[in-house]
Amino acid sequence: MTRAALQKMKLASSDWFTDAEIMIEAINHKIKVGEVSTVFFANERRASFVPPSAILEFLKNLIYYRIYHFKNDRPKNDRKYDLKMRRKLLAAGRS
Repeated sequence: MTRAALQKMKLASSDWFTDAEIMIEAINHKIKVGEVSTVFFANERRASFVPPSAILEFLKNLIYYRIYHFKNDRPKNDRKYDLKMRRKLLAAGRS
């Protein structure tokens, strides 16, 4: 990520939501997003470091972001904008 791209984004998260926040902000600012293929190997020696509470924290952040950020960044009563943003977020998640 370039310094210019980072400065355009309003990043505030410092938890499990950071990746999602970067993707949302990149889409909102029309910043190109690349993808690097990786291979995941399960670690059979230990359990995950991600606590179950991280799921609730992530959902809380999604709701907060939707209410406070999208509400202020989008045109009022613009259904086409809502559908366009949902499609972009879904497409980014499928990659």
